[in-house]
Formats: sequence, structure tokens, C-alpha cells
Amino acid sequence: MLKADVVHGFDEPLVKDIVLINRDSFPSEWEYSDAEEYYKEKLKNADNIHIILSEKDERVGYLLAIPHNEAVQELHADDLLMKEDPFRYYIETVCILPLFRGQKGFSVILKVLSDELKRRGIANLSMHARVSNHFSKIIQKKMKITQIRTVERWKYYNYGESADYIEATL
Repeated sequence: MLKADVVHGFDEPLVKDIVLINRDSFPSEWEYSDAEEYYKEKLKNADNIHIILSEKDERVGYLLAIPHNEAVQELHADDLLMKEDPFRYYIETVCILPLFRGQKGFSVILKVLSDELKRRGIANLSMHARVSNHFSKIIQKKMKITQIRTVERWKYYNYGESADYIEATL
């Protein structure tokens, strides 16, 4: 049975598992050389939300959500239409190992994320979701969408695929 938990702080095995989950969940050309350092820094920031999906004692999925305004600063050159909103979080990464997809793991992660955001007084989310693998359509079925628009040839992380920018409420 899949379960998800918010994790705080970091340890080396957690960082290594996050890097491996990302590596095994996305196309190989998306892998970046400083991934361990990147996730160490993200894990040290208490404003970020990290959720690990597990099956028994095996880590099989991961979600990283950051304050929306940090995403706006980071992605401004790639998505000029993003606007600041201090009461919103941005889902930067969500991945589940292929063997564990289709088992409602994303729903389990979303429930934990929703609870954590409510605890922080936040009710709004945003993200860029891939179109080619139908992830955007999955998001649209699972969330209350308030805005959606397509960014053609999204260059930031998926090398020119289209991505839907989505804003949603919990």
C-alpha cells in the first residue's frame, strides 16, 4: 500500500533516493549533473514542501513544492505571463517510478500536499505540466483548475515540449 509523508531536513540516503527517483522517472536527457547539490539545498529550505511516496520501506515517488513567487523569479524568462502571488505554492517536481504508476500514488501525494498547504494557510497551487505524456490531463481531473494555458515549446525543463501552466485551488 502506498503512503506519503512530508519530510523535513535532509540526510544523504534521502537525497540519493530523490535523485534516483527523478533519474528513473524522467527522460535521461533531463538529468542534470548537480542534482544531489540541488536537492540538498531545496531540502534545507523550510519554506519548501517535500513529500516522499513509499511502498513498504521503499521510496517510490517524490514531490517538491516551492513558494510560487520563487518560481516566478526562477522562470520569468521562460514564462513571462506568470504573476506573483504570495498565497500560492508551485509544484516544481512530481515523479513516481514507472513500476508504481497507476496505483493512485499521485492522489496519495496530493492529499498530503493539500493537508500541508492548509496547515500553512495556503489554498492555491500552480505548476507547469507536461502535455505529451498526458500529465496535464491527469492534473485537470484531480484539481479545481482556476486557470490553464499552454506554453508551446517549454524550454525550462523539458527541452521544447509543450507544457500547460495550471493554477488550481484545493
